Amino acid sequence: MRHRPFFERLAAVDPETPWEWETLSAGLVTLRLVDRRLDRPVAEPTAVEIAAVRSSVRRLPEGPTRRVLQAILDTIPKDQPVAEKLAAYGAVLEDEGEFYVASDVYSLAIEAARTEGALAILPHCLDRIGFVARQRGFVDDALRAYEIGRVISAEIGDINGALKIDVAAANAFLWKGEVGLARDVLEQTVKSARRKSLPEPLALALHDLATLSAREGDYDGALVLFGQALEIQTDPARLMRLLGDLGICAMHVGLYDTARDAFRFAFENSARFDTKWTSAINLMELHGLREEWEEFDRWVAIIEPSALPPALAASFHLHAAEAEQRRGHHERAGALLLIAGDIADRHDLAEIRDQARRTERGRSMRDAPAPARTTVPDNVAAVALQVRAITASR
Repeated sequence: MRHRPFFERLAAVDPETPWEWETLSAGLVTLRLVDRRLDRPVAEPTAVEIAAVRSSVRRLPEGPTRRVLQAILDTIPKDQPVAEKLAAYGAVLEDEGEFYVASDVYSLAIEAARTEGALAILPHCLDRIGFVARQRGFVDDALRAYEIGRVISAEIGDINGALKIDVAAANAFLWKGEVGLARDVLEQTVKSARRKSLPEPLALALHDLATLSAREGDYDGALVLFGQALEIQTDPARLMRLLGDLGICAMHVGLYDTARDAFRFAFENSARFDTKWTSAINLMELHGLREEWEEFDRWVAIIEPSALPPALAASFHLHAAEAEQRRGHHERAGALLLIAGDIADRHDLAEIRDQARRTERGRSMRDAPAPARTTVPDNVAAVALQVRAITASR
């Protein structure tokens, strides 16, 4: 059945949120018009049908969803290319945390791109399909999408796109616990991007290499890599994710003010669902590490009712459990760990599963919180100043 994710989401909509039904159903009827246009043996949409769908879209509140659906509808009577508009709709759905239906839209964008001969957009769509699969906990599906995207990128000579997909694949390897393979891919990507003077994949690879270095305990080295990425990252959404990951590193070395500024700025300014809620989880963890329990409880109350995808839900329960252990609330910690482990088992999130088991056995995921740091090497201090300048200027 075409657009099954939309039908399943519509069936799950809470009756108390009719706006959610209207938004999803307007998207679905728009896509079904696109289906008719792409499937030439079937009669093309009539003016009356297009007008009816336009009416559904106009009932939506002004915002990104309404604008992108109107842009898609505008292509139909004029028989204009629609693949890029569909990809833009997929991005809007990602920003709203609708990862399941976003994958369906990106798949239709790929179908449209093939029909229209717009091959240049295929690697991007496959990259995003891989990302939303990862967010939903389907890491092997993500790797298959990346493999296809990498092949297409090579065939059409899109080196920039190929290197971006390599970075995304490295992240999938990390989620499967294949750390050595992830590092090899990222280091090779940094070399290739520098050699070919491609700043976009270079910033992405430096960012993720920094994150990996931090996970391996080289926090000062990671902060230097984060600083290099900050210097060349110009995309607002990626900058928010970069600040969030930099904040995690700063938190581990005792640069708590830098960490808090980075997390709060990303939470308050990110349009992307995953970045926003990752920052919220990081703020919760920071207050737990510092035993600031009133603020910790406030962030738990903000996050816990939210409908998070599997990877974020597992991360929330894991970090909340560790904080509750530190607090002495062992029964609550045990319940949270069971939830985190169950989510990780069901979605093959190897790293989170291993961390949950270590914490369950009474071993903290990390050593005692670092003391607040007052002296740092000059190159690390420069990164802290970069963060301060960014978060104070916007």
